[in-house]
Amino acid sequence: MSNKSDNSVKRVMKAWVLFVLGALIAFSLHSPAHAEPTRFTSPNYGVESVIFGGTGILTSSEASIPPTITDGPTVDNITTTSATVNWTTDKPSNSVVSYGTESGKYLYQSGEIEDATLTSHTVNLTTLVRGTTYYYKVQSTDVNGNLAESAEKTFQSDPGDITPPKITSGPTIADNSATSITITWQTDELSNTVVEYGSKSVTENSVGQFDELTVFHQVQLSGLESNKDYLLRIKSKDASGNLYTGPTLTIHTLNAPTITGVKISDITLDSALIQWQTSSQSTSVINYGTSSAYGQVSQDTSYTQNHITRLSNLKSGTVYYFRISGQDQSNNSLTSDEYTFKTVVLPIISNFKASNVTANQATLTWDSSSDIDELLLGSITKTSNPALRGKRVSGGNDKLVSHHTYQLVDLESETGYTITVEGKDVFGNQAVSPEISFTTLPDRTPPLIQNVKTDTNIDLGSQQTVQVLVSFGLNKPGTSVIEYGAGATGSYDQKVLTDTELTQNKFLVIPGLQPGQTYHFRIVATDKSGNVATSAD
Repeated sequence: MSNKSDNSVKRVMKAWVLFVLGALIAFSLHSPAHAEPTRFTSPNYGVESVIFGGTGILTSSEASIPPTITDGPTVDNITTTSATVNWTTDKPSNSVVSYGTESGKYLYQSGEIEDATLTSHTVNLTTLVRGTTYYYKVQSTDVNGNLAESAEKTFQSDPGDITPPKITSGPTIADNSATSITITWQTDELSNTVVEYGSKSVTENSVGQFDELTVFHQVQLSGLESNKDYLLRIKSKDASGNLYTGPTLTIHTLNAPTITGVKISDITLDSALIQWQTSSQSTSVINYGTSSAYGQVSQDTSYTQNHITRLSNLKSGTVYYFRISGQDQSNNSLTSDEYTFKTVVLPIISNFKASNVTANQATLTWDSSSDIDELLLGSITKTSNPALRGKRVSGGNDKLVSHHTYQLVDLESETGYTITVEGKDVFGNQAVSPEISFTTLPDRTPPLIQNVKTDTNIDLGSQQTVQVLVSFGLNKPGTSVIEYGAGATGSYDQKVLTDTELTQNKFLVIPGLQPGQTYHFRIVATDKSGNVATSAD
C-alpha cells in the first residue's frame, strides 16, 4: 500500500473516532446527573462529560499517535559504493534504514537512532558493492516510542565502469631467442601489463607490471628452455578492475648450443677427470678453484662435441668448484651450471675406544679422516666359560660418516672382548683401526619382575578343574618358575617349571586348580648370570 493510501485510511479512522466520541458526548449530556463526571476514552482520544452545567470535554491523546511518512522514501546520489535515502514524517522522529541484498533479510542498519527531532530524514549508506540490488525499508520512531515503517523498496548501486580495455595494437613477439622473448601491445586506456605463460599450462607463470597503468605494454620472458613450445596470453586490467584476457598463443624458442652429460670421475688425491658433451662443435673453458671465485683456468681452443679435461695439481681432501663454458662456430656462448667435487683423503681411523662398559653392553666410538662406512669385527678372548672362548662379534652400518658411535649389546658378563673396526669411503679406499680390548663387568643385579597379570578359565584337560594364566615381563632375559600352594598364605609346595628360555616376555599356565579354592603364588626369575628375583606373593 502506498504512503498516500496509508494517510487516507488514517484520516478516515480519525473521523470515525471523532464521530463515535461525539455520540457519546451527546448521550452523556442527556443522561441523569451524576456526582462525578463520566469519562470515555479511545486509543488516541478521550472525552469527559461533566454533568454539572451539561458541559462535555473532548481531549486528544497525541502521545500515542505514531509518525506518518508523508513523503518518500526515495534514493539518490547513488554511486558504486554509496547511496542516500530520503523521507519526511509529519512529526519529529529518528531516522533508521535497514537494508540487505535479499528481500526481507536486512543484515545492515544505518541512520540516527538517538536523534528523534527530525521530520526531514536523510541517511547515507556506505561500503556498498557496485552493481548490486539492495532491499530496504525506513523506520522513524518518535520520543514516545511510536514507530512508522515503510514498505520494502529496492535500489541498485552504480555498476561503474564495466568495459575492459581494448587492444589497439599487437600483441607482437620480438627478440625471440633460445632463452627469452619480448611481447608488446597497446590498449585504448590505462591498464596494467601481465603475461601468463608455461610449457604445459598457460597459468604456470605470471609476470609483468601488475600495479603500473599504461597504454604501452612490454614484457620480456627470460629463463626459457631452448627449442621448446610455450603457451602465453596477455592480460590488461584498468583502474576499475575490468580485465582484458587475450587468446592463448603458442611460441617456439630457438635452438641453442647446450652443455650436457657433465661427469666427474677418477678423482684422486690431486686430480679429477671432467667429461661433457655440447650440442654443436665448440671450444671449452673450465674455470675452477677452491671457491666460486675460481681463479684457475683450463681451456681447449679446438672445436669438438665430446670434451674431456683432467684437472691436475690439486690439493688432497679439498672441495673444488668449477663451471664449464665455450663458444660454438656461430659465436653462440655456452655456459654450464656450477659443479663441485672433493679430492680424495685416504681414510684414517683414530680415537677408537670403548666406554660405558656394563655387564652386558659397551659403547664404541671412533673418528675417520673422511666419510666411511662401518664394519665391526671382534671376538671373546677371556672367559670362564670354555664354550664362549673365540665367539665372534660383528656389526656394521652402511652410512658414510666421519664420527662413529656403535652400541654393543647382549654381551656376556665378566668377559674379555677384542674389537677392531674397518671402513671404506665412496671410492673404495679402506681404513682399519688398531685392536682394543675391554672386559665387561660382573652382573650382580637380579632381573626385575613387572606387569604381572592373571586370568582364569576352565582347564582344557579336565572340565572339572580350572587353570590360571599368568603373564609378566622381565627387564632383561631370564628363565622363570611359578611356585604356588593352596590357601591365601602358607608354603609353595607346587611349581610350574615349563619356562627354561632366556627371554623377557613370559606367559605361564598354572593348571589343575579346584574351583572355589583359594591359591597363592609367586614368580621366581633367574638371569643368565644366576641372579635370582622373587615376586611378592
